[in-house]
Amino acid sequence: MVSKIFRPKGKPRGVRRDRDCLTCKSRQVKCDLNRPGCEICKKAGLKCQGYRVTVKWVGDGNPKTGALRPSREISTTSPRSTAEDIDDYSINWTTDTSSYLEYFAAKLNLGRGKPDISQTPLPSPNTDDLSDIWEFAWKRTASNCNYPDEDVNSNPQFLHLTALSALSRMVQAGHIYAIFGITTFAFLDVREGPFGDWGRHLRGARALLDTHCGNLAQFIRVCDSTPGLQQAVSLLNWYDVMGSVVHQDRQLIFDEFHREYMDDSLFELTGCERETFQLYIDVVHRRESTAFDMEKSCHLNLLQLLKLHSQHADQHSTQQSLLQDAWRLAAVLSSVVQSPSSLECLRIVTMVLDRVCTIVSAIRQDNEAYIHLALTVYLMGVYGTTDHHQAEVKRYWSFFNSREVPEYPHAQELCDRERKREKERRNKEAT
Repeated sequence: MVSKIFRPKGKPRGVRRDRDCLTCKSRQVKCDLNRPGCEICKKAGLKCQGYRVTVKWVGDGNPKTGALRPSREISTTSPRSTAEDIDDYSINWTTDTSSYLEYFAAKLNLGRGKPDISQTPLPSPNTDDLSDIWEFAWKRTASNCNYPDEDVNSNPQFLHLTALSALSRMVQAGHIYAIFGITTFAFLDVREGPFGDWGRHLRGARALLDTHCGNLAQFIRVCDSTPGLQQAVSLLNWYDVMGSVVHQDRQLIFDEFHREYMDDSLFELTGCERETFQLYIDVVHRRESTAFDMEKSCHLNLLQLLKLHSQHADQHSTQQSLLQDAWRLAAVLSSVVQSPSSLECLRIVTMVLDRVCTIVSAIRQDNEAYIHLALTVYLMGVYGTTDHHQAEVKRYWSFFNSREVPEYPHAQELCDRERKREKERRNKEAT
């Protein structure tokens, strides 16, 4: 009798490359599997392209009447995570599309196992299927744009229409999952669409939320039963405030209780503290109310200035404190420029801008939160008074415009137009 030869399955430890990031895999080097970006790529001065993972969309864990939903698979390049071990801080779901998709895919997979996720009945078997929207978003990432698919079903226009159709079905059904579809379109539009003009996404999301919750207690209850909803609505609230500060042509779309329950991790991941974020909200409210508490606003501005860091202990804390200071100074700037023009006001604006310019130039471009400084840079572009200010503004926009998938493509143009308008306003007041 011939004894069986034992052959271990798979590749021996230390040799397998199936879990490596795409960059390390293509370079044939060992990856450290660090998330969201490996240190091997950072040390080599390369951008980590993320990890290959298959996200499997399955039916709701709570059986309902109607046809069964077929499972669909879409491939995404992002770290492999399960819904159970996903952490709000482990992946910066506020920055790049890959991390966003990975994070919310895990959250939604967790939600599908929860009973009574929504009080709204499902009138058809496809009203909670986000796979078409996910695929559309994933095909917009740089790694996929470089390798166009000849399949007609992978045509960008076709994917866009299919994703919109899927979202329309969810919205018409009133399913809470439609919020994730709306947030995905907003996420992409913030980076690729007209700068600051994101109101249509926000109004749609607010209208849908109103059918599920009308106060804080109801909102918390829906968020608790729908993993990822709090984070998605937090992003929408972030876009709501930032967009309103940019264009100054509308009030906030979401209610106060929506902002009250924003996820703390968003403020950590963006580098903007909640207290600082509140000052941006006050800037918007200042336009809508004649009874605005100016004394309170002055105190909040002074508090932000007093909290500026004077020194930094180490490299990590330096970057985080620089981000916090950039947000603080930009908040003060957005508040001061609403005051009547005066020599003192102009001096304050110039001094704040000088400090902002220095801080932004010191923040590394590979910092994940660097992309969120768009509002800070926009304000510097509109109110900047020196060539140095404008050079830093152009450096920032050029960095994102030169990416494989250009981001903030219209921001420089908007800065130039608004700066010209601001200059004309100052000249008119001076005469």
